[in-house]
Amino acid sequence: MLNFNEEFLKLEEDKNTLKKLKTKLSNIDLEITKTNTSLKELKKILSKEEKDVSNLESFSLSYIYYKIKGSLDEKLSEEKIEFLQAQAKFLECEDYLNRLASDKKKILNNISELGDIDLKHENLLNTSSQYILNLNNESSKEISLLLDKMKSASLNLKEIQEAIFEGNKLVPYIDEAISHLNSAQNWGIYDMLGGDFLATMAKRSKMEDASKSINDIKIMLNRYNTELSDLSDEISISLNLNSFDGIMDYIFDNFFTDYFIQGKINSALDSTRNLQSKVNMIQSNLTNKSKDYSKKIEYLKNALEIEIKKY
Repeated sequence: MLNFNEEFLKLEEDKNTLKKLKTKLSNIDLEITKTNTSLKELKKILSKEEKDVSNLESFSLSYIYYKIKGSLDEKLSEEKIEFLQAQAKFLECEDYLNRLASDKKKILNNISELGDIDLKHENLLNTSSQYILNLNNESSKEISLLLDKMKSASLNLKEIQEAIFEGNKLVPYIDEAISHLNSAQNWGIYDMLGGDFLATMAKRSKMEDASKSINDIKIMLNRYNTELSDLSDEISISLNLNSFDGIMDYIFDNFFTDYFIQGKINSALDSTRNLQSKVNMIQSNLTNKSKDYSKKIEYLKNALEIEIKKY
């Protein structure tokens, strides 16, 4: 009979090692960012000091001033010392940055050598579970029950993640439609207050943009509903902009038609905001469910590992 404790113990050690390596990597990344900033500042200082020396060594205003003053050699020596000090600090910082980069490379190599620990753990669970299932005893029944629960939870998690994915694709289209409808609403108010034909054209342009966005929403919403139907959740909401209303606005441009069109815009904006609210609420609920199922799966994996370790 096989003993899987050693293999699980080795994986646990590798997990701890990986955790430490990732912490080191994070710290090094922060130090690299900090050092890069320092190096840029030191480079500016070095460039300034180099320029000061160059000005005193060439026929420049600084050269003429200190030459007349009779302290050119003294000032040049002073500037050269400051340049050398700045250069030393720059080179020291540059060397430190290179050593950090080298350390980071080593850590990344160590992480790479550990491989995909989660996948190794998954494979070990599958291999050991199958071995015990083949024994066909009381423990096999317990293992089988845990595997069934894990399978069910994993399928549910997959469905939820697919719904979240489609929802995330839908959200930008809703935001875009609301933006266009807001603009159309603002132009509509101006038009009702006596705006000219250009105001009507601007309003109509934003209505057409909104109409295109809403058509995109309908397509994305169908996909979203398909995923949600597997989870017993569904959104059903009406979003319509009648293109003929826009034509009426051009032909019969008066307060009454403006008021009628404004009502259509306001209605579409309210519907789209309502949709936005529903989608955000469902996405939030799905995210929470996803976290719950992930925790459940992790719990079941731990329970399965404990059961396997009895062998």
